Amino acid sequence: MNKEKNGLELLLLLDLTLATMEEYKLKGVVKNKANLFRNAVEKSVNDAMDKNSELDEEFTNNAINLKQRMIKQIASFNEADNILLSEFVNKFYNNIDIARKKGVVFFDKLMN
Repeated sequence: MNKEKNGLELLLLLDLTLATMEEYKLKGVVKNKANLFRNAVEKSVNDAMDKNSELDEEFTNNAINLKQRMIKQIASFNEADNILLSEFVNKFYNNIDIARKKGVVFFDKLMN
């Protein structure tokens, strides 16, 4: 994996962590440290994101917005829903080539 992808994944995980901290009403030093860590990671991957944005700014913005929506949705799930989502994501991951070829049709079949 490349540095950009690892950095983006780490940012997503940190965003999920911060969203979950909100759910548990964690504040103070712990949340401040998490925010500092997230901001430091964000600075280190900004160059790669800027390059992507220069190539296609609209696509990059849409991708970021979709990821942020996903993070908020995942953070709002209870543990049982997270287990179900994990199994769904695992099926998607194991069949990624089919999913990419068939798009929405793949999900319709997976859900039925």
